[in-house]
Amino acid sequence: MHIERRHFIASLGGAAAVGLMSHEAKAEALEHYMSERLEAVQQNQFPSAAEVEDQIVSRHYRRGVGGLFVTRREGQKVTQLDPLPARATFFDFFEHRLASKEHCLQSANLVVPV
Repeated sequence: MHIERRHFIASLGGAAAVGLMSHEAKAEALEHYMSERLEAVQQNQFPSAAEVEDQIVSRHYRRGVGGLFVTRREGQKVTQLDPLPARATFFDFFEHRLASKEHCLQSANLVVPV
């Protein structure tokens, strides 16, 4: 994190006020200043749920799915997923969220029982 030295000293009351402070007081003031700056940065860092929802159809990949579901075709974007039923079961998830059901079933068939 970059600290604007002049701004920090001014926030403490100027160079004369800083000169009267003990080393411990200066360290406490610096820690407090950095904490406030970090909180201000973090408040602006994360998008709202509505912003994330709006970004879905503008990307060619789904966030958090790895390379398996990345669209390789030029200009193709992902579509909005259908909502799951209110009390979704495993089979509902399987039906509505897995793009490659055949891949999962083939993998399951190839499992060698121990």
